[in-house]
Amino acid sequence: DPEKYSFHKVNIEGADFEENLSRIMQEHNIKGFNIILSTLVLHHLKEPIKVLRKLRKFLSKDGYIIIRGSDDGSMVAYNDNDLVQKIIDKTLAIPGISDRLNGRKIYYQLYTSGYKHIRSFNYVKDIAHKNFDERQQIFQERFAYRRNYIVTRLKEDPTNMTLRDDLGWMDYALEQLEDLFGNDSFWYQEVDFTFIAKKDD
Repeated sequence: DPEKYSFHKVNIEGADFEENLSRIMQEHNIKGFNIILSTLVLHHLKEPIKVLRKLRKFLSKDGYIIIRGSDDGSMVAYNDNDLVQKIIDKTLAIPGISDRLNGRKIYYQLYTSGYKHIRSFNYVKDIAHKNFDERQQIFQERFAYRRNYIVTRLKEDPTNMTLRDDLGWMDYALEQLEDLFGNDSFWYQEVDFTFIAKKDD
């Protein structure tokens, strides 16, 4: 129902964010939001606590914020000859990478930003007893995109031989890992972090 939804694009880290959001709220006669949902955003921000504090101002008195994040440190695998950890280490070493270890920080970020009654509802993804397609879906969701970080850096610096070597290594490693995800003797698990917090007591 188009009468119930309105979509706007706003730079959440822009200097004019609060002004722009206030204007949008006035246009739609919104005094405060009951729920703010952020999914896989915080780890891309330069100053997540600053953004969370700004967002808190726009929640209604009894409003809630829901944050979903990820954390490469939650990934555990066996029978992969440490390939998962090597891919994570390579990802974390890419210049300008987002904070891939932010999931563990979300509670602190919310608490420091003034939110109350913080609860976590974390979800464990485990490939045991998953069929081939389900296992491949988790591989695509959590690993296949990682080469894109290096590709982006190469576009900025196309003559960088270290980045070219890193891309070759990553492509080979991801191909090996994709094969492992199709092997029932390989086990992998990770945690998706979800936190819900209230504006006030």
